[in-house]
Amino acid sequence: MDRVVIDKNDNIYILDYKTGKLTKQEIANYKSQVLNYMNILKDVFGQCNLLGFLYNVNTKEVIKIEQSLFD
Repeated sequence: MDRVVIDKNDNIYILDYKTGKLTKQEIANYKSQVLNYMNILKDVFGQCNLLGFLYNVNTKEVIKIEQSLFD
């Protein structure tokens, strides 16, 4: 977990930065990792709007991690 941002509406953004060309398997592993971070923050903050993202700094690709995957 590289960055956590809480906005004025109490949305919590979890950002995990990656570099290089990622394989499908690596992306799946990283998604799982971000979901774990989301679960941890859900335990800390309770019911809140959690938004997870993988961001590849080389390709500028953003992958949204859906909260519904762990609801």
